[in-house]
Amino acid sequence: ISLNWALDAQGSLPFFGRQAFHKNVYQKHPRIVNDDTWSFNSQSSSQWDGLRHFAYQKEQRFYNGVTLDDIHGERKTNVNGIGAWSARGIVGRGILLDFHTWRLENNIPYEPFKTGSIPLKYLKATAEAQGTEIKFGDILIIRSGFMAAYNDRQKHELEVLAKVVPPGLSGVEQSDEMMEWFWENFSAVAGDQPAFECW
Repeated sequence: ISLNWALDAQGSLPFFGRQAFHKNVYQKHPRIVNDDTWSFNSQSSSQWDGLRHFAYQKEQRFYNGVTLDDIHGERKTNVNGIGAWSARGIVGRGILLDFHTWRLENNIPYEPFKTGSIPLKYLKATAEAQGTEIKFGDILIIRSGFMAAYNDRQKHELEVLAKVVPPGLSGVEQSDEMMEWFWENFSAVAGDQPAFECW
């Protein structure tokens, strides 16, 4: 099961009012040579959020007290950027919890395009049904079914959904129990939905 989305997966209809993918292929005259330039918002495809993507809104601070001025101001830096992770890479044992397949097999309703949540008990049941042993430090990847649902929608449906601001999107439940489970077991979490937690 691939969770990699093409750069142009959302085509001309990226969610959250983001910039659409654009690819320009051009010939370099007079030779028979082509070059291309791409412009895209990395949030519209497969990606990891850095610790400077979404701040704690009440305090207007990112991880470690970083401010917008630290990122955009006169003395801006790359603090909290994803580039620091790529310097040494992320290596670990990854586990995929295929919630989408498990919920279909168990007649569990789930609507990725509405505010809702995947309860911890469902994730634990998915792991048990798959025979997946969770080990400390694992990298958790959840297949919620968002990509399948997105690909099943007609263009006019996606046009309506893309205009909803803020969008209602499902994800893992926001609870102390869920956070403790992550903290006690995993080094990183990821999923196929636009927001890991319900939105």
